[in-house]
Amino acid sequence: IFDDELQREFNRFDRDGTGYLDKNEFKRAYKKMENFGLEPRPGEVDKLFSQFGGSDDKLSFEEFCILMLHRARM
Repeated sequence: IFDDELQREFNRFDRDGTGYLDKNEFKRAYKKMENFGLEPRPGEVDKLFSQFGGSDDKLSFEEFCILMLHRARM
């Protein structure tokens, strides 16, 4: 995957154009990602958001990229 593809994906979920995904935006985005037809496990989305988004309750583009790399390795 290329940087511009990640940027397009991030922008698609950043509905308010702030340059960050808040927890609700991220939850909607994560649930739309391919999960092989499975719903995320309870608490999975919150855990990922906390792990990669830090304590500011926002996920930057850079953090989103790191999270996506982590997710691809799972």
